[in-house]
Amino acid sequence: MYRSLQIYLISGLCLITPPLLAQTGSMMGKVFDKATSTALPAAHVFVNNTTLGTVTDEKGNYNLENLTEGTNEIIVFLVGYKALKAKIQIKQGQATQADIRLLPEERHLETVGVVAKPDKEWEDLVDRFKQDFLGKTQFANSCTIINPWVLNFSNEIKDGVVYRVAMGSAPLEIENMALGYKVIFYSKRFKSSDNFTIPDEVHFEELIAKDPTQDSVWKHNRTLAYNGSYRHLFKAIVDGRTKAEGFSFIGDVEKTIQSESHGEGYKMEMIPHAEVRYQQPHLTNAADRVSWLDIRGGILIVNKDGILENPNNLILSGVMSEARVANLLPYNYQEQQESTQNVFALLQRKMLRLQEKPYLHTDKSYYYPGEKIWFKAYMNYRTPEVIDSLSRVLYVELIGPDKTIHQTKTVLIDGGSGVGSMDLPNDIIADDYSIRAYTTWMLNYDHTNLFTKAIPVLGLREWPDVRATDVVEQKITKGLTLHTDPTPYQVQKPITLGIELRDEKGIPLAADLSVSVTDINQAVEVPGGKTILSDFSISSKPGNQQLENGKLFPIEYGINLRGQYTNRKGKPVKSSFILVVDSLKVIRSFETDSSGNFSVNGLRFYDSVNVGFQLAEKNIKPGKITMHRREIPSTEKSNVKPLFNRVTIPSSQKAVSAPIKLAKDTRLLDEVVIEAKPILNKDIIPNAFGKSDFAITGDELLKFSMTSLLDALRGRIGFGMGLGRGGPLLILDGVQISPNDIYDTRVFDILSQISIVTVERVDYMKYANAAAYGSRGGGGVLVVTLKKGSYGTVNNSITYTSKNFQQIIASGFSHSASFRAPDYSTDSRQINDKRTTIYWNPMVTTDLLGWASFSFYSADTPSVYKIEVEGVSAGGNPVRGVFYIDIAD
Repeated sequence: MYRSLQIYLISGLCLITPPLLAQTGSMMGKVFDKATSTALPAAHVFVNNTTLGTVTDEKGNYNLENLTEGTNEIIVFLVGYKALKAKIQIKQGQATQADIRLLPEERHLETVGVVAKPDKEWEDLVDRFKQDFLGKTQFANSCTIINPWVLNFSNEIKDGVVYRVAMGSAPLEIENMALGYKVIFYSKRFKSSDNFTIPDEVHFEELIAKDPTQDSVWKHNRTLAYNGSYRHLFKAIVDGRTKAEGFSFIGDVEKTIQSESHGEGYKMEMIPHAEVRYQQPHLTNAADRVSWLDIRGGILIVNKDGILENPNNLILSGVMSEARVANLLPYNYQEQQESTQNVFALLQRKMLRLQEKPYLHTDKSYYYPGEKIWFKAYMNYRTPEVIDSLSRVLYVELIGPDKTIHQTKTVLIDGGSGVGSMDLPNDIIADDYSIRAYTTWMLNYDHTNLFTKAIPVLGLREWPDVRATDVVEQKITKGLTLHTDPTPYQVQKPITLGIELRDEKGIPLAADLSVSVTDINQAVEVPGGKTILSDFSISSKPGNQQLENGKLFPIEYGINLRGQYTNRKGKPVKSSFILVVDSLKVIRSFETDSSGNFSVNGLRFYDSVNVGFQLAEKNIKPGKITMHRREIPSTEKSNVKPLFNRVTIPSSQKAVSAPIKLAKDTRLLDEVVIEAKPILNKDIIPNAFGKSDFAITGDELLKFSMTSLLDALRGRIGFGMGLGRGGPLLILDGVQISPNDIYDTRVFDILSQISIVTVERVDYMKYANAAAYGSRGGGGVLVVTLKKGSYGTVNNSITYTSKNFQQIIASGFSHSASFRAPDYSTDSRQINDKRTTIYWNPMVTTDLLGWASFSFYSADTPSVYKIEVEGVSAGGNPVRGVFYIDIAD
């Protein structure tokens, strides 16, 4: 409901207009029991959705001051009585007296029993409710539901859509320590599906800060919550400042917005579906925050502060839909204008929490030409709980003594770690090289956190000049133990070792580890090398000068394609494109800005693939796509101190890459290769069985969304489209994509990457019509048919026939090679095995008992093996152990 100039008279509320008061609007009176006329103390009287409120005294009196001029929605609540809601007209300089009479609630006798501890199912429902209710922003984890026990849960089905319903037996109380509010919801019913409407009848109480610093943080966080919100957007529209405030609409939406005075607010006519982007004005290179607005009837009514008066007319998706109760601000919150200097200072403090740093564990300390460098990357995070929001792309470079970059590997960071390898050419010049690792996001900070490590490459007749007295004792983690066999180990025999990790109290620890086994007679120990214990921590230096220039390097969630589009006249222009990655069925739509620039982040593919760009507009002759190179930090300061001097030896060292002559009955063991799981099940289903319960064409879907198929289908088909659940069986142009379990989100990932303009038709089958697919169709069957001609699918690959098309070759993530070692499980062992790295395993994980084991075969020479274990515990602490075993003849 929108505000009106009319004064609402509600049963039980008497209005009297008293004499004029100076410069303030107020409201006062008494609260009575309507049946008995008894005064009611401790009744809550407040202005809805604000911090303005009071409680009646022992005689039922109340006094509300500092009310804004105009219509105020007043709510009166007392346990045991029906809540009362009324709209009261307040005029500046006047006070309004309102005596309020409440009706008692009907009471029913209930059976009294012993209440058991909440069961697991109820706890799971509370967790799901928190996700729906609090949202997914950075403030959600700072919110606590004080009294969750008042909630009971059920489901409702309406028009084929399943709604989750929570009923409260008392007001629900939330403590938001990010914004400094206690928020009380007097609504008894909370309903959600994939779209969530924050219930009305809300009162805010400002918390008392423990010190000035906390008060400052709360004020800053409130500004962050306001910036980019739909309230901020609507106020910017009313004030005619959308661009100045950082908002931009896709297409000519802004020209269609008609805003006119309507009562105390504004009536805005808009197109039914709009895409809007927000970028903080002082950060010109920051990533856009994209949202979509579906407007029922194309009409919204807001007041001068951008507060929506008909919220049921608006359905949000994208970033704005993630901001829920955790970002909720009272209506009487006033936007804080911060100076540019303060903005940068606050931004730097925030970025300090988002610092990350890599560490590389390599299989040994130095190498020879033709060998392979094996490495495992571990990421350290200043704030571990934000790991899922930080970089997933790590760049690893081999830098020569002349400061040139000889090799670059792009490593996928998954769960805080990643693996890789580098091949040293046989003709590489022996010298002191270094290896460097960093993420693009790290370039916003002091570059001392870029990881660097000396990687000496020796000539085949060179040897480290290391004496026994040079090698220092290795520092290891307490509680890390290596378990060995009591019997001696022999050459060319299987060796099984166990690792046990416990904390100082003896409690088992889970950890992500990598293990290197080297022959110290062939790969001698050298002093001064970096270890995870010495080089995992993050320095406290803040960001560099990039922020002061208004430039911010992005967080990369996958391969990032950046470039510029110019038309046939060579002029940069704003255009819409469809991006297709060959053979992976990755289809994205994107739009260049007014300067022709674009950035498509979050792609996941390996090695080099064909990437196609197609103009979305028809009948336009294409111009040219020019790709931008990523910014590479200077290598001038990447000086790494040599680990040792070199001495010349008479005989040539055997490189591990030299041919190994195997007996024909000897086999090689393959180590685990880390690869992405294929997205698509290759079972081909030519046509969909049965009759669809719902069908819609791609052209019709364009009315709901101009971006992804997932957004167009949200709430319009009767299956749960909530992310985090497996969803339906998807048949995409005859290719079956079935979720492995209810938490498998790849169906939704694929739907989110399909542009509407590529869709010919969507059919959805449910219940009996999906039965032909058996258990695979238990969540429904979604059949998506793509348009043919401009692009289609042949043998699960994308084919191109359009003239409005440009192809490039893009580099993706680097595959890690498979570590190979001889397997002496047969009797024939005629082999000259001179390996220096006997075993490398980057994927050793201790279980809940703190235990892990691994096996390998020893080489054919008696020696001493060094077992080096490095990694990170589940608590984020570095782990290191160095152990030795003897190998007898």
